[in-house]
Amino acid sequence: MIALFTIITRKYRVFRESVRCGDDIVVEHLYEYFIPLWLMTGKQNYVEIGLSQIEDLYGRVPYHILQAIVNPLSNLNNLRGDCSPSVGIINILLKRGLLQ
Repeated sequence: MIALFTIITRKYRVFRESVRCGDDIVVEHLYEYFIPLWLMTGKQNYVEIGLSQIEDLYGRVPYHILQAIVNPLSNLNNLRGDCSPSVGIINILLKRGLLQ
């Protein structure tokens, strides 16, 4: 039980830091993690907010970044230079096992 609490707390901390940094991809991934938890606990308002936020995030993330996330075998070096903060955060999260 304590291990699960620790996992959720760490994901929430990453979520908070990602929102502050403006990293839409990690925020979207963590919304997808938390929405089932909110459904199980009956937090329907949070579910609706999370789903609408994901929809909004998809509209703001450039297409080439979405493709790099959907196809992890693609070459991340082909991304434009202004995307490097997102790529860096994604690489850190992959190494820590927070993204699958």
